[in-house]
Amino acid sequence: MNLDSNEYPPYKDEIESAIALFYGGNVEEAISKIDDLIREHGEQLDLVIWKTYMLALSGNPDSAYEYIKDYEDTFKDHAEYWTQRGFIRLFMNDLFEAQEDFKKALEIDPKSYHATIGHAYVLYQLSLLLTVDEKDLENALSMLAERRKDGFDTGELHTLIGLIKNALGRKKEALGDLITGYLKGVKEALSTIVDICESLGDYSPINKLLESGISYEMLENTLENIGDYDSYLILATRHLREEYSDNLCIKCINIAFNVERYDIAEDLLNMFIERHPEDIMAKRLLGEAYVYQGELNKGLEILLPLQENFSGDSTYLNVLGYVYYSLGKPEVAYKYFLDSVKADPNNASAWTNLGIYHYEMGDTSKAKEYLEKAIALNPELKTAKYYLMAIYKEIGDEENYRRIKDSLE
Repeated sequence: MNLDSNEYPPYKDEIESAIALFYGGNVEEAISKIDDLIREHGEQLDLVIWKTYMLALSGNPDSAYEYIKDYEDTFKDHAEYWTQRGFIRLFMNDLFEAQEDFKKALEIDPKSYHATIGHAYVLYQLSLLLTVDEKDLENALSMLAERRKDGFDTGELHTLIGLIKNALGRKKEALGDLITGYLKGVKEALSTIVDICESLGDYSPINKLLESGISYEMLENTLENIGDYDSYLILATRHLREEYSDNLCIKCINIAFNVERYDIAEDLLNMFIERHPEDIMAKRLLGEAYVYQGELNKGLEILLPLQENFSGDSTYLNVLGYVYYSLGKPEVAYKYFLDSVKADPNNASAWTNLGIYHYEMGDTSKAKEYLEKAIALNPELKTAKYYLMAIYKEIGDEENYRRIKDSLE
């Protein structure tokens, strides 16, 4: 960890060995090595910090917090101690408690870089929840600016300054810091860069990155690797308009459906169909994209002529059933739902729709049977759970009602 002291401890090589083990995936062995060092050298703050860091980062922040809390009396006069506690609280999503720890660190050392970063980051996160004043964010910017004057010129500092400026509505000003943060290695900064460009309708900052030698593919890979598929789709769609590729378009269509960005899927499918007007699967997907956006008649207009091609396709039949049900034609919908589960008895969505149909028709027994079947096939189906919970409540099955209710919380 980054401590205030520039002196290397006598066990520097052993710590580096433990760190290598940790990043190599040998978490338990790494922590055990740190424990050995603590037994040998006593309660050293850097060792305590490394152990809690490894615990928190390996998915055990609660254990990390309980461990470091035991050392409060020993290290309460050290800014590094409270800073590490604050970061562990962040892992636990305890923003307000983390803020208190960072404040204690800054009371001890007002120029602590990591405590400043932690304090400002918490304020930024709280701003997303609308629980801080603009004055607090301005103060955070001032603190970060002071750290820059102290000689810190890191990617995380620039990124955080950009994020806070963006939260304050200073979007254009934020872009410069975010781009610097991205170029200094904070890949997550790219998400906000794309978001700001999209909101301003100005992609000149992206163009500058492209002109600097960074390719669309590199930017897209960054967004895909950090799991920001919305920004990925926005950027890739722009890429496709400038330089079309079937492979990229198909990949983006699949991603758009997976993350339920049917508006983007619609644009991509129209782009694809313009080049492949006879592709019936693309037409079907376009119809489904319209349906999922609530444009039922428009979707139906595309889907119905394709019945001969997809008469045995369970998903296609289920979508048609959903459209007719939503248009107030439950008996027509029921036929399609039945055909859907006949085509694929493991289609949990179709069983859910059959359950909803019977529930609305007043047949609680069949509704319960079909909804339970749907959840057995896919335990994550929230719609099925909500209807089934209502049924359990109606029939007085308190145990199962509570079980379903707890699973939704």
